Amino acid sequence: NGMRLYDNEILCIEGHPRQFHISYIKPITVPQPYLLGTCQASKNYWVKYLPFLKDQVEYHSIIQSVVAHNDKIKIANNVKTDKSKDTQNYLLQQWSNVNNSLTSISSDVNTQVIDNFTQDKLDIKAAIKSDINISEQSSMSDADIIVSLANETEKLNLEIQTYTVEIDSCQQELQKLLNDINNEDNLYKKANDKFELIAKSRTLLDNFEENLLKLQNKAENSTKKLVHLSSQWEEHKTGYLEQYQAAKLKANSRSSEHQQLSEALDNLTEQCNNIVNQITSKTNQQAQLAKEYENANKDINRSAYTSRILEIIGSIGKQKADLNRVLADTRTLQKEINNITGQLQRSFTETDELIFEDARRHELGKMAYKLLATLHTDCKSLVETVEATGSAVRESRELEDQIQQESNKRIADSLARVKRDLDSMKIDSAELIRLIEQKQQGQVKT
Repeated sequence: NGMRLYDNEILCIEGHPRQFHISYIKPITVPQPYLLGTCQASKNYWVKYLPFLKDQVEYHSIIQSVVAHNDKIKIANNVKTDKSKDTQNYLLQQWSNVNNSLTSISSDVNTQVIDNFTQDKLDIKAAIKSDINISEQSSMSDADIIVSLANETEKLNLEIQTYTVEIDSCQQELQKLLNDINNEDNLYKKANDKFELIAKSRTLLDNFEENLLKLQNKAENSTKKLVHLSSQWEEHKTGYLEQYQAAKLKANSRSSEHQQLSEALDNLTEQCNNIVNQITSKTNQQAQLAKEYENANKDINRSAYTSRILEIIGSIGKQKADLNRVLADTRTLQKEINNITGQLQRSFTETDELIFEDARRHELGKMAYKLLATLHTDCKSLVETVEATGSAVRESRELEDQIQQESNKRIADSLARVKRDLDSMKIDSAELIRLIEQKQQGQVKT
């Protein structure tokens, strides 16, 4: 047996009715989404929290409770739609209908229970006759109470939101008032400082003649002090400037000398590295050629190659001797350059000290010191020019040597000769292979 919910919100039983006991009637709550004025809170409660009918009452009380609930809804709807009838008689008639429906489906009920239920009906009739309002209040279900509570909750939420907005506005006004107070405090401080300045000015203006004399005396004393300090500075300025210029010239000369020496040393180091690399490459080439010569077949007539290799080895030895001689000359020249540079530096230092001592005593010494500095600068530029000229000459010689070497190589002739030698070697190798094969064939026949 099931139940059906119609559009007028009436729950009816489908199938054959079952017998049930009147004492099993329990109050139930059924959702009423079609009522006008139903709030969202009630709908949320019905969807999320309202238990099912089987959970609200026991299983043997479901049908009884549903029938009683339907009859109550019928009574309420008929009371609302038919206001012209006598309210008391109409309610009594509806209640008799409830009795008839309950009596028709409970023929086997206990007599004592029926008497109790009849007494309860009589009490209800008396209550309905005495006060209709009491009857209507007693017929209110739990769902109506929940709906009313939900409406009150919504009202309270609206009030809370209103109060929250008012609190926010009050806080904003309070912050604005605090900012105004801070601005007023700043204005008060500025006005107070201005007032103190005006008060001091008024006190000074009361005895303006005496205060004016004091200010004039202070100004004169300050002027005298400045003049005295400027005279002292002029006394010490000349000596300090001379010392500064001398120290600056020394520093410049030393830095230039160090730069020249470092450049010369870099050039020599680069040349030495190049020479060492050349020697290493030549030595490796010599070792490789000697190894190839040892591994070569000695039976083949290669006197031309042997003589050529010996010539190359001899030329490499000569080049090595020349390189060693050049390195020795370079070291000797570097030592001489270092000695001359040291002598020049010491001479300039001694001369600089002597002339500087004279420059402190008279003007001619100063002029001599300046001329010495100029001479040192000119000599330095001359040395740089000579070094640059030597570098250019050296580079031109190297280029000439390279050009001469390239012209002496005659690469085309060398390649042609190497090709001819290679062809002859192939012919000799083929001849040797043929002889070896013939010898092997003769041994096999024997």
